Amino acid sequence: MTTETVVRFIIEVIAASGIVYALFMFVGKKWIENQFARRLKAYERKQNSLFNRITKIHEKEIEILPTAWRKLLEAHGHLARLIQPSRIEREFSQMNEEQLKEWQREYDEIGKYFMEFHNYFLYNSIFLSPDLYAEFRAIDELFNTSLMKSRIAKQGLNASEFTLEVYENIYEKTEPIKERIRDLVQKRLHYQDAD
Repeated sequence: MTTETVVRFIIEVIAASGIVYALFMFVGKKWIENQFARRLKAYERKQNSLFNRITKIHEKEIEILPTAWRKLLEAHGHLARLIQPSRIEREFSQMNEEQLKEWQREYDEIGKYFMEFHNYFLYNSIFLSPDLYAEFRAIDELFNTSLMKSRIAKQGLNASEFTLEVYENIYEKTEPIKERIRDLVQKRLHYQDAD
Protein backbone atom coordinates (compact mmCIF):
# COMPACT_ATOMS: atom_id res chain seq x y z
CA MET A 1 0.00 0.00 0.00
CA THR A 2 1.35 3.25 -0.94
CA THR A 3 1.01 6.53 0.79
CA GLU A 4 -1.22 7.75 -1.93
CA THR A 5 -3.60 4.85 -1.39
CA VAL A 6 -3.64 5.44 2.36
CA VAL A 7 -4.31 9.15 1.89
CA ARG A 8 -7.05 8.37 -0.64
CA PHE A 9 -8.55 5.82 1.78
CA ILE A 10 -8.50 8.34 4.63
CA ILE A 11 -10.11 10.98 2.41
CA GLU A 12 -12.80 8.51 1.33
CA VAL A 13 -13.46 7.53 4.94
CA ILE A 14 -13.65 11.19 5.99
CA ALA A 15 -15.92 11.99 3.03
CA ALA A 16 -18.13 8.99 3.75
CA SER A 17 -18.20 9.90 7.42
CA GLY A 18 -19.12 13.47 6.52
CA ILE A 19 -21.93 12.26 4.26
CA VAL A 20 -23.21 9.86 6.92
CA TYR A 21 -22.95 12.60 9.57
CA ALA A 22 -24.76 15.14 7.36
CA LEU A 23 -27.43 12.57 6.53
CA PHE A 24 -27.79 11.64 10.20
CA MET A 25 -28.02 15.29 11.23
CA PHE A 26 -30.66 16.02 8.60
CA VAL A 27 -32.77 12.91 9.31
CA GLY A 28 -32.12 12.98 13.05
CA LYS A 29 -33.01 16.64 13.31
CA LYS A 30 -36.25 16.06 11.42
CA TRP A 31 -37.06 13.05 13.58
CA ILE A 32 -36.40 14.99 16.80
CA GLU A 33 -38.47 17.94 15.56
CA ASN A 34 -41.35 15.61 14.63
CA GLN A 35 -41.21 13.89 18.01
CA PHE A 36 -41.19 17.25 19.79
CA ALA A 37 -44.08 18.58 17.67
CA ARG A 38 -46.14 15.43 18.30
CA ARG A 39 -45.57 15.59 22.04
CA LEU A 40 -46.30 19.32 22.11
CA LYS A 41 -49.63 18.76 20.33
CA ALA A 42 -50.55 15.97 22.76
CA TYR A 43 -49.70 18.25 25.69
CA GLU A 44 -51.74 21.12 24.20
CA ARG A 45 -54.75 18.80 23.68
CA LYS A 46 -54.50 17.63 27.27
CA GLN A 47 -54.24 21.21 28.57
CA ASN A 48 -57.16 22.36 26.40
CA SER A 49 -59.26 19.44 27.58
CA LEU A 50 -58.46 20.24 31.22
CA PHE A 51 -59.15 23.94 30.67
CA ASN A 52 -62.49 23.14 29.00
CA ARG A 53 -63.55 20.91 31.91
CA ILE A 54 -62.60 23.55 34.48
CA THR A 55 -64.37 26.24 32.47
CA LYS A 56 -67.55 24.16 32.25
CA ILE A 57 -67.50 23.51 35.99
CA HIS A 58 -67.05 27.23 36.71
CA GLU A 59 -69.80 28.09 34.23
CA LYS A 60 -72.14 25.65 35.97
CA GLU A 61 -71.22 27.11 39.35
CA ILE A 62 -71.96 30.63 38.10
CA GLU A 63 -75.22 29.35 36.61
CA ILE A 64 -76.50 27.79 39.84
CA LEU A 65 -75.33 30.45 42.31
CA PRO A 66 -78.11 33.02 41.64
CA THR A 67 -80.81 30.37 42.12
CA ALA A 68 -79.11 28.96 45.21
CA TRP A 69 -78.83 32.47 46.65
CA ARG A 70 -82.49 33.23 45.91
CA LYS A 71 -83.63 29.96 47.49
CA LEU A 72 -81.42 30.62 50.51
CA LEU A 73 -82.98 34.08 51.00
CA GLU A 74 -86.51 32.72 50.54
CA ALA A 75 -85.90 29.94 53.05
CA HIS A 76 -84.33 32.41 55.47
CA GLY A 77 -87.28 34.80 55.19
CA HIS A 78 -89.81 32.06 55.77
CA LEU A 79 -87.82 30.50 58.61
CA ALA A 80 -87.81 33.91 60.31
CA ARG A 81 -91.58 33.49 60.63
CA LEU A 82 -90.89 30.64 63.08
CA ILE A 83 -89.96 33.07 65.83
CA GLN A 84 -92.56 35.76 65.31
CA PRO A 85 -94.18 36.56 68.65
CA SER A 86 -97.57 35.36 67.44
CA ARG A 87 -96.07 31.97 66.57
CA ILE A 88 -94.17 31.37 69.81
CA GLU A 89 -96.52 32.81 72.39
CA ARG A 90 -98.54 29.63 72.85
CA GLU A 91 -97.71 25.96 73.04
CA PHE A 92 -99.66 23.26 71.26
CA SER A 93 -101.52 22.46 74.46
CA GLN A 94 -103.03 25.96 74.46
CA MET A 95 -104.30 25.81 70.86
CA ASN A 96 -107.70 24.75 69.64
CA GLU A 97 -108.03 22.45 66.63
CA GLU A 98 -108.33 25.29 64.10
CA GLN A 99 -105.20 27.02 65.47
CA LEU A 100 -103.28 23.74 65.32
CA LYS A 101 -104.29 23.25 61.69
CA GLU A 102 -103.25 26.81 60.83
CA TRP A 103 -99.94 26.38 62.63
CA GLN A 104 -99.30 23.09 60.80
CA ARG A 105 -100.18 24.67 57.45
CA GLU A 106 -97.74 27.52 58.06
CA TYR A 107 -95.09 25.14 59.33
CA ASP A 108 -95.49 22.97 56.23
CA GLU A 109 -95.17 26.03 53.99
CA ILE A 110 -92.02 27.14 55.80
CA GLY A 111 -90.68 23.58 55.53
CA LYS A 112 -91.41 23.63 51.80
CA TYR A 113 -89.17 26.65 51.28
CA PHE A 114 -86.44 25.07 53.37
CA MET A 115 -86.68 21.82 51.39
CA GLU A 116 -86.51 23.69 48.07
CA PHE A 117 -83.29 25.33 49.20
CA HIS A 118 -81.97 22.12 50.76
CA ASN A 119 -82.66 19.96 47.70
CA TYR A 120 -81.33 22.54 45.25
CA PHE A 121 -78.16 22.78 47.32
CA LEU A 122 -77.77 19.00 47.45
CA TYR A 123 -78.45 18.48 43.74
CA ASN A 124 -75.94 21.12 42.73
CA SER A 125 -73.36 20.85 45.50
CA ILE A 126 -71.03 18.90 43.23
CA PHE A 127 -70.56 22.06 41.15
CA LEU A 128 -69.70 24.28 44.11
CA SER A 129 -66.12 24.98 45.05
CA PRO A 130 -65.12 23.62 48.47
CA ASP A 131 -65.33 27.03 50.17
CA LEU A 132 -68.82 27.79 48.85
CA TYR A 133 -69.96 24.25 49.58
CA ALA A 134 -68.86 24.60 53.21
CA GLU A 135 -70.75 27.87 53.65
CA PHE A 136 -73.95 26.65 51.98
CA ARG A 137 -73.77 23.45 54.02
CA ALA A 138 -73.36 25.40 57.27
CA ILE A 139 -76.41 27.53 56.56
CA ASP A 140 -78.38 24.47 55.43
CA GLU A 141 -77.63 22.78 58.76
CA LEU A 142 -78.63 25.90 60.71
CA PHE A 143 -81.93 26.08 58.83
CA ASN A 144 -82.65 22.40 59.42
CA THR A 145 -81.84 22.67 63.12
CA SER A 146 -84.05 25.76 63.41
CA LEU A 147 -86.98 24.02 61.79
CA MET A 148 -86.72 20.98 64.05
CA LYS A 149 -86.15 22.93 67.25
CA SER A 150 -89.03 25.30 66.59
CA ARG A 151 -91.33 22.28 66.38
CA ILE A 152 -89.90 20.90 69.63
CA ALA A 153 -90.29 24.30 71.30
CA LYS A 154 -93.91 24.44 70.20
CA GLN A 155 -94.53 21.18 72.03
CA GLY A 156 -93.45 22.92 75.24
CA LEU A 157 -90.19 21.00 75.70
CA ASN A 158 -87.53 23.54 76.73
CA ALA A 159 -89.52 26.10 74.75
CA SER A 160 -87.62 29.23 75.79
CA GLU A 161 -84.22 27.59 75.29
CA PHE A 162 -85.12 26.25 71.84
CA THR A 163 -86.81 29.50 70.81
CA LEU A 164 -83.66 31.42 71.74
CA GLU A 165 -81.51 28.95 69.77
CA VAL A 166 -83.80 29.24 66.74
CA TYR A 167 -83.55 33.03 66.97
CA GLU A 168 -79.74 32.87 67.16
CA ASN A 169 -79.60 30.45 64.22
CA ILE A 170 -81.88 32.52 62.02
CA TYR A 171 -80.61 36.00 62.84
CA GLU A 172 -77.20 35.90 64.42
CA LYS A 173 -75.45 32.85 62.97
CA THR A 174 -76.75 33.01 59.40
CA GLU A 175 -75.81 36.63 58.73
CA PRO A 176 -72.02 36.11 58.84
CA ILE A 177 -72.39 33.01 56.65
CA LYS A 178 -74.50 34.95 54.14
CA GLU A 179 -71.81 37.66 54.09
CA ARG A 180 -69.08 35.08 53.45
CA ILE A 181 -71.12 33.55 50.62
CA ARG A 182 -71.69 37.00 49.13
CA ASP A 183 -67.96 37.77 49.34
CA LEU A 184 -66.97 34.42 47.80
CA VAL A 185 -69.40 34.86 44.90
CA GLN A 186 -68.24 38.41 44.24
CA LYS A 187 -64.65 37.24 44.36
CA ARG A 188 -65.46 34.58 41.73
CA LEU A 189 -67.18 37.19 39.57
CA HIS A 190 -64.07 39.39 39.89
CA TYR A 191 -66.08 42.42 41.02
CA GLN A 192 -62.90 43.99 42.37
CA ASP A 193 -61.44 43.95 38.82
CA ALA A 194 -64.51 45.62 37.28
CA ASP A 195 -63.77 49.05 38.74
